[in-house]
Amino acid sequence: MSDGDVLTRIGIASHHGGYELKLYLVRMQSQAGNEVVDFGNLRSDQDDDYPEREVL
Repeated sequence: MSDGDVLTRIGIASHHGGYELKLYLVRMQSQAGNEVVDFGNLRSDQDDDYPEREVL
């Protein structure tokens, strides 16, 4: 494998609860030579939350 080769393309996303972990994982995977596609959030937003349950 030569410099610049991508091992794997990885997609990642999170809401505010996992934002810091997502940043860490993006950094680690990029340093390992993987291409990371970040689907958001692109900033920490406390109002962006997945519901714990859904009422029908």
